Amino acid sequence: LGIFLAVFALKYIPKGSSNFAKPVGRLKTAQNTQLQSNINTYMESEAGWALGRENYHCSNILYGYDDKYAYAWIKCSGFIQKKGSILEQGTAFSAPIRLEYKQPNFQVVGYEKPADGQLNGYATRKLFPEKMYHLARPSNAENDKLDLEVKEKAHAQASPIKTGTVSIDIKKVEQLQASVDEGHAPWHTDPQDVAIVMSGVFPNGLATRDGSLDLIKQAYFNELEGKTIFVVPFNGGSNLWYDVTVIQPVVGKNKVWVVSDIETNTLPIPIKFLDVNLFGSNSKQTVTAYHIPQDPEMAAYNFRIEVTKTAKNGAKTLLFEEDAVPFAGDPDLQLVKSSDGKEGVVVIEYPSAADGGREAWHILTAKSGKIVRLDRSKLLKTPLLKNGFSGQDYYVFSYADVKIDGDQIIENIPIDPFDKTTPTLKFSFKFTGSSIQLISWGKTRDWWKE
Repeated sequence: LGIFLAVFALKYIPKGSSNFAKPVGRLKTAQNTQLQSNINTYMESEAGWALGRENYHCSNILYGYDDKYAYAWIKCSGFIQKKGSILEQGTAFSAPIRLEYKQPNFQVVGYEKPADGQLNGYATRKLFPEKMYHLARPSNAENDKLDLEVKEKAHAQASPIKTGTVSIDIKKVEQLQASVDEGHAPWHTDPQDVAIVMSGVFPNGLATRDGSLDLIKQAYFNELEGKTIFVVPFNGGSNLWYDVTVIQPVVGKNKVWVVSDIETNTLPIPIKFLDVNLFGSNSKQTVTAYHIPQDPEMAAYNFRIEVTKTAKNGAKTLLFEEDAVPFAGDPDLQLVKSSDGKEGVVVIEYPSAADGGREAWHILTAKSGKIVRLDRSKLLKTPLLKNGFSGQDYYVFSYADVKIDGDQIIENIPIDPFDKTTPTLKFSFKFTGSSIQLISWGKTRDWWKE
């Protein structure tokens, strides 16, 4: 910490003045990628020298530059490489910064930044012209972008995996298809197998502890479009994941799949998307289920559900909910429509068989201009009490089964999930567009036959 302060702190400047720095020559705000790159390279070298053993990566927002100085917001983070390509994030700083440069080629030769605790005070005004000073207020989105760029640079250095668009040779695809048609390498017709074998992601230590590849999640699939996207957490525990896009150059059954794009992103991981029209107008919303990875030995699965709409200034979140389910699998999103066409989303939680294969569900829809959550647990209370349930939990049940049929949600709850001679309680719920109604319930043995 002492080294950090000694290197980065400015000399004490008295407070109280409102004067701004004067630009040297004409102030320019045009994009300058060469200058931005030189700033990152210079600051990575300076931070590494000052702070020691960590490998520093930097990214910046360049607000403008005059004939001598560049004015930017810098974000630098240190990373320590552990076993293999696993990285541990160390110290970091983020601040407005003035950098001196020389020609040719905008060579950065020095910098100044405000001392800690003076980012918006006199010390910053002393360095920045007034126009640049007022720009130096990065938004949350801009801060997130800087953070992602820094992490991507660190992981790109630690990992041999190449990201970006993959060039597809149609002639080679045709030759591959002919070979597959003759019975060779049929795995090319399975998009997940292609993602695992051809992306280069999985050999880099991304499997789970027992060597399996169950970290892969299918986030998107469109059979007619011949496109699917798989997500894979980087090293199973960092703040990044890979998006692996796999496509069919020629769409159809038994046609080959190829990797078309590999990108990185930040957690949580989107695992399910559903486009809906909850408000009954021409607007469209997107419901997204996210997986929030936990330690593999934790007996819980955290997930997040978001409902967003696209506004002129970007996506706007209308609803946000998180839950943790013991031994869970991925939640599912299914569309349900009332008899008059009102749409809702059935959110189904799928805990694993280790926890009795329980299922739970609720509906998200719009009511009075807002997204609301509709729950059916109170409707179950009386029937369940009559059939020996404890009454402690009317929400999730062992080995329950949920299906959507038009405007109805059919739920089967075994009275004794380990004895097939006992009947099952079958509930039929109706989605009215603004509520859930229990329209019938009774005992059945048909569910055990399915």
